[in-house]
Amino acid sequence: MAHLTDALYSTLENLPACDLIPTADSAYRNLAHGEWRALACLALGANSYLCGRDGAVELLREALFENEVARTTTLQATAAASLAIVLDLQGSRDEAATLSDRAIRLLATPLGTDASATAVSLAIASLIDARAGRLEEALARRDAGRRKLAGFARSAPWFGILGLIPLIRTSLLVDDARGALDMLRELEIRMEMQDPTTPLARHVEELGVTVRAANAVLADRTWSLTPAELRVVQFLPTNLSLADIATHLFVSRNTVKSHAAAIYRKLGTTSRSDAVDLARAAGLISASAPTS
Repeated sequence: MAHLTDALYSTLENLPACDLIPTADSAYRNLAHGEWRALACLALGANSYLCGRDGAVELLREALFENEVARTTTLQATAAASLAIVLDLQGSRDEAATLSDRAIRLLATPLGTDASATAVSLAIASLIDARAGRLEEALARRDAGRRKLAGFARSAPWFGILGLIPLIRTSLLVDDARGALDMLRELEIRMEMQDPTTPLARHVEELGVTVRAANAVLADRTWSLTPAELRVVQFLPTNLSLADIATHLFVSRNTVKSHAAAIYRKLGTTSRSDAVDLARAAGLISASAPTS
């Protein structure tokens, strides 16, 4: 019974990852093959990665195998997703994408009814979607993953840290710099008790530089568009001409032309495509904006 408790403790306790490794290792070495040993192996691998220890990836691979044998669907998906996130950070994007797809297929349940433990699976899937240009799916999974991570705000440091990293990167890819900054602050709070010298800590630091740079660009610009200009800006991502936009808005072409010129001036660009990118980054283009 003590080793079962150790498996749970090392998985969920809100302590520095390095302090949890001895407990996770004890459970891993003393439990028989099955669900509890699989859980201990996952905790040992994830906490080892946070501490920058050698062999973390191999432990996560073993955790995936152990959970597959034990037929623990949610834990198997979590193990696959956790391994995918680590491999993605190490540059193995193709294998990460394959593992992410495996995790999502294992869950195969509606986003709104998945257990909180599916958060990391949704997080890495959102990043894979964003890279593939599936922006609606990326946003849906990002938002669902973020909601589910809230259930682990006071526990499981490895779970929250691994989950937040792909969510932040997804936010950058979908031009939500402010959302990325909000999650970065949460990530940095979770990292405060972790070893600051690990490869993961350096990655988080580099990610922070990128996120803050993206937000600095927004802060340097004036986004005071009028209501009429905001209506026009929703149509800029489409292939519609100014005359077509005028027809949709029931105004003259010259009116739309004037609004477009004002939008470009305020965003500091003369290019329609650049204006679209900047407006998206600033959150000025709604998710329900016209697509054609």
